[in-house]
Amino acid sequence: MKVNIRKAIVIGIDHHNTLGAIRSLGECGIKSDLVLEVQSKYSFISKSKYIRKCIPLINGSLIDTLLITYKSEKEKPIIICTTDSSIDIIDQHYNELNTYFICPNAGNQGNIHKLMNKDYTIEIAKRCGLITPSSICLSKDSNIPQIMFYPCYVKTIDSICGSKADSRLCYDEKDLRLALKKNIYYQVQEYIDKDTELLINGVSLNKGKVSYFPLVIEKIRQYPKGVGACTYCKVDNIEKYPYINIIAIRKFLEEIKYEGIFSIEFIVKNNKAYFLEINLRNDGTAYIPTIVGFKLHYLWYCYAVGASITKLTIDNDVPFFFSSDVNDIRHVLERRLSFLKWFTDTLRARTYLLFNKHDIKPWLYFYINIIRRKFIK
Repeated sequence: MKVNIRKAIVIGIDHHNTLGAIRSLGECGIKSDLVLEVQSKYSFISKSKYIRKCIPLINGSLIDTLLITYKSEKEKPIIICTTDSSIDIIDQHYNELNTYFICPNAGNQGNIHKLMNKDYTIEIAKRCGLITPSSICLSKDSNIPQIMFYPCYVKTIDSICGSKADSRLCYDEKDLRLALKKNIYYQVQEYIDKDTELLINGVSLNKGKVSYFPLVIEKIRQYPKGVGACTYCKVDNIEKYPYINIIAIRKFLEEIKYEGIFSIEFIVKNNKAYFLEINLRNDGTAYIPTIVGFKLHYLWYCYAVGASITKLTIDNDVPFFFSSDVNDIRHVLERRLSFLKWFTDTLRARTYLLFNKHDIKPWLYFYINIIRRKFIK
């Protein structure tokens, strides 16, 4: 892939999600401009050697910042979003930004915003052949059906309006009524006691007609247990998971005409994969596949600048393992895992959430900032 160097803009918060995109591009020779949505006095990701410069928000506006800073560029910069809030803002100003930037998009302005509604997305997924758990949309004022599936998992229907803190498992109607808050719509989904949980990171190009997602991340440990982010996982070729409907995923991406980086979440029970949701942005685990050559951020960059993309090849060194050097130790502290098992697994991992021997400062400053905050308190 021969590429003309052009500015890359990574938008996000002071979080490993944003750092992963910066490192992925940096390892391919592309230094990023970092735009932090929330200004941080002690930003640890800004210490990365792969950042060209940090751009402060002008008047607190992401759109004003992008236009004032980059409007006069001769060649359109490429945008990568790492949060739901940033991709939502970019999507709702797509017509204005498209003149000056190459942005993730789903064909027309506002389409990504629609796709952030989980019920809307689930209907498209089913139409394209993906299996989904039973679900309904409820609010605080809704009449709860007499025939209701329990236990059920409740989460906000819109990624922007709620947070993970609004998600919970409900065992009966009393639990469900307590979980529903005013002025928020929820997706209430059949709870499936999963055998495992899978995550697929990929990139979709040419209005969804071309897509790459060769690897699967299989969660071994999560924090909080069973429902949280992955703290230890195995990464392997997608061909080893025959119950994942690759054809249906490709059909889904083409149906929504998406261009950009994405991740898809599945749970598996009795060798049946249930689609949960799609994130039309960079995922916190998107750096992990780069270890064996799947540089999805670079593929998006190449497509954006019009460079030819040769056949994608993945190193043969799979499966491999990932460890969160921030949260996996919590399983030991909470006595769910022996120290010896944690230590052995950590040594076996090929990549980590923050530690990177080629870009060590963010990892160091993450812990420096923790100590600094404790002294300030």
